[in-house]
Amino acid sequence: RENGFALHVGRIVPEKRLDLLLKAWREARMKIPLVVAGDASGDEYQRMCRDLALGSNVLFVGAQTGEILEELYSNTVMVVQPSVLEGASLVLLESAAYGKCVICTDMPANREILDDAGIYFPKDKITDLVSLLCRCYNTEDLRMDAGLRARSRVGLEFSLDAVVSGYEQ
Repeated sequence: RENGFALHVGRIVPEKRLDLLLKAWREARMKIPLVVAGDASGDEYQRMCRDLALGSNVLFVGAQTGEILEELYSNTVMVVQPSVLEGASLVLLESAAYGKCVICTDMPANREILDDAGIYFPKDKITDLVSLLCRCYNTEDLRMDAGLRARSRVGLEFSLDAVVSGYEQ
């Protein structure tokens, strides 16, 4: 755990609510770094996020794919996805496939993917997010259980066979 990190993957745009996560991260005073894997084109929102991250143990690593992204998912302690606008989130599916604890916004699209395997907080509720960050970091059994349930769920509901079967129906 001492060598771990939390992970946020996604475009750095307002609807992904990285700003909320950065504020929560600062307030939670986490002992591990937050790694942000997302584009960095330098617009106003991205500059604001970088400013919010100053002095908060946050690493911006840019958009990642392939082996590097696989390494990030494989080695993270938890994935945090505070987005308020999602369809079928690839980040949630990938996180679950890696058996990771996922903290995300409580909304129908996220529940459809993770069901009871997700760790949810109400939209824009920073105090709830702070509490969950600390609880998940400090409770290895919670992280392990959530990760196992997530992996099992995506294996059953989102496997190639399940998707093809659903499409055929």
